[in-house]
Amino acid sequence: MTNSLQKARHILVIEDERGRRTLSLEELKYAIGRKSDSGIVIYSKQASRHHATLVRKTNNQTSSYSYWILDGDLEGNKSHNGIYVNGTKCLVHELKNGDLINFGCEVNASYHMITTSGDTFISNEDQPLRTLGTEKETSSNSVAVATKNANQKSTLILQDSNTIHFADTIQEQTYLDLVTELPNKLLFSEYLSLAINNAIRNNRLIGLLLFDVEQLKNINNQYGYETGDRVLQGISKRLKDSVRGGDILARWSGDDFIVMLPQINSIEDVEKIKLRISKVFDSIFDVDGHKIMVNVSVGSAVYPHQGLEINLLIQNLEANLLISKRINQKAKQNTSVGRVNEESRLAQAEKMLQQALDKQEFQLYYQPQINSQTGQIEGLEALVRWKHPQVGLVPPNKFLPLAEKTNLIFPINRWIIQTASQQNKSWQKEGLFSIPITINISPQQFHDPYFGQLIKQVLEETGLEPHFLELEVTESNLLENLSTARQAILELQEIGISLSLDDFGLGYSSISYLNQLPIKKIKIAQSLVKELVSAEANTALIAAIIGLGKSFHVQVVAEGVENQQQLLTLQELGCVSMQGNRFSYPLPLQETTRFLRLHHTLAGQ
Repeated sequence: MTNSLQKARHILVIEDERGRRTLSLEELKYAIGRKSDSGIVIYSKQASRHHATLVRKTNNQTSSYSYWILDGDLEGNKSHNGIYVNGTKCLVHELKNGDLINFGCEVNASYHMITTSGDTFISNEDQPLRTLGTEKETSSNSVAVATKNANQKSTLILQDSNTIHFADTIQEQTYLDLVTELPNKLLFSEYLSLAINNAIRNNRLIGLLLFDVEQLKNINNQYGYETGDRVLQGISKRLKDSVRGGDILARWSGDDFIVMLPQINSIEDVEKIKLRISKVFDSIFDVDGHKIMVNVSVGSAVYPHQGLEINLLIQNLEANLLISKRINQKAKQNTSVGRVNEESRLAQAEKMLQQALDKQEFQLYYQPQINSQTGQIEGLEALVRWKHPQVGLVPPNKFLPLAEKTNLIFPINRWIIQTASQQNKSWQKEGLFSIPITINISPQQFHDPYFGQLIKQVLEETGLEPHFLELEVTESNLLENLSTARQAILELQEIGISLSLDDFGLGYSSISYLNQLPIKKIKIAQSLVKELVSAEANTALIAAIIGLGKSFHVQVVAEGVENQQQLLTLQELGCVSMQGNRFSYPLPLQETTRFLRLHHTLAGQ
């Protein structure tokens, strides 16, 4: 058996726009693609430059070898169209006799193993190469034979022979994690081995990140394994969205995910990428109606600094993860001593807020923004209230800070955005004013990388046009992380959402950024308006803000206008748009609708 295996020839027949070619495979590795210096060139504009790789693997037990086909190159870059073996898309596949390969375009190939005991390859132009999706014409114990006539296209004619089977052949599905459909530990190890060989040849670094999900066991115990699996799938999706094109993500074990970074230039790159990817765990997971927060520890390692061999490299990676977990646990212990009462209070608040969400105890009130010269309504601001069954109406400053600490701010914000957008659309359908509605956004929500997707989903579900939704963040929130804020604002701008700055003037340093960010509106802080008459410094500051807005073509709105004297002073300073109890208190839904109908009637007279 071993001798016949050693004498087996490995044949690849390729059919592309230039015809058919029969290749005898002998090398350790073949790059397949349309790039001219590829080991095997395939001629198609739809094929990738580095479409696939053939790797020869030796079976130590039988002293024979087989060929494996991988999607993309050995640096982790995948092809554009993928590879299909026997009609199934795959990342990696151990080729077997008679396998049909398609490269995601009009290029097809077939793989054959023949012995040297008299089998020949016969050429026949009248019989076309079988394409994917056609039924196999022979049984599994057939192999291909052919002649090598340089003046003819090679065509397969099958003759009976004994199929060669490897006792230790690994099926493709054993290379993929069943829950997440990511490469598993076995496949990742194959990729890492190939990447290290490539790094040795090109003198490159390889970074590794190992993420450990801390609460998975508790999630399974509390919500069940189906929910736990969906959390894993959610983690997988977020990680896939955050890694770069050439990075390789895999599920390492039950609680762990691993990322290979084959395209780094320094150790510092690994730390930067680790911090960026870790942010995907900052926002809550909404799974089966449960709001689940996931914490992770991360270990990192760099080849060759922390190991020239795979085993040592992985050993150091897992050791670094263990150190990271101990640091996190120690930090929790140190902070928990003085926070027992606080945590108990937050746990109770979280339970009450969750019940409020489930029982629909939150309500929206609306306060109009008025043009003080014409009296026209320019917009509405949606303000959340909690109608507690025992306490009564609870203002937002009493419960939103607690919601932010318990991470329930995400589902509460989602409810606010959804409800306000739906109501605005309803008013428009009634024929009332088509005006924007403004919603305050928490810092966590604003910096959430998935916030833009949430806004798109709400707009699609409610049918509200983007320019009728305005999001409001505080000046301090903007300055907290300016680079992240800039990215979030630009993403919202692409959707068509405008942004306004609340509490403007308290952090005066942000003025220099008005010409860098697409801010549509600035709202003067209520505390400045409150002391407008009594504090000359505030008057001068407000005058400067109004002038600044005009210079940058940004609308200026004065918040908290309570009386006639404030209104007149603001008008003298050149401020036209105002909001406050002088015009209208925040109104519940029905009263807001009556308010809009009245103004709509007056506007028509």
